[in-house]
Amino acid sequence: MNVALEPSLLRWARERAGLSEDALAKKVGAKPERVLEWERTGRLGFGQAEKVAKATHTPFGYLCFATPQGLNMQILGRLWLGVPRLDEQDAILAAVGVEAAKLQSAIDAASRSSSLLREYRTRLIADVVTGKLDVRDAATRLQDEAYEPEPLDEASIPNEVGDEVAEDLDGAFAEVEA
Repeated sequence: MNVALEPSLLRWARERAGLSEDALAKKVGAKPERVLEWERTGRLGFGQAEKVAKATHTPFGYLCFATPQGLNMQILGRLWLGVPRLDEQDAILAAVGVEAAKLQSAIDAASRSSSLLREYRTRLIADVVTGKLDVRDAATRLQDEAYEPEPLDEASIPNEVGDEVAEDLDGAFAEVEA
């Protein structure tokens, strides 16, 4: 199904996205000549129009307007914009700065810890490989301390689980134990 759109809107959407005719053509799977034709005539398939909207990050409905939609002085002049008082702006900025500093401190601490762990790991591997650290005794202890999962009892099954599911689980546990 073909649609007839305002050619200037197609050009506006492409330019607003910072795309050349060739780049848009590549994104929508068409030849650059087709893009030029669309921008000249405004006639293209519905599917292609959807692809153009997606490639240019333009809501599809905008392509159906008679003129490009955007903020201009007429629209801005009619908008009511709430702006906090200057002292409130300063307080907001200070609060954001404090929270950002806390986050940055946590990021720095995590980065330092990660770096120290990598350094420790490298050193540990080097010591084991060169024989400076004997791990034979520790390796034999690890075999004795093999992990055995604890069996679930009925008290550990959540109440939200229905009786049928609980019975299925009991049957599965019985099969595993057998």
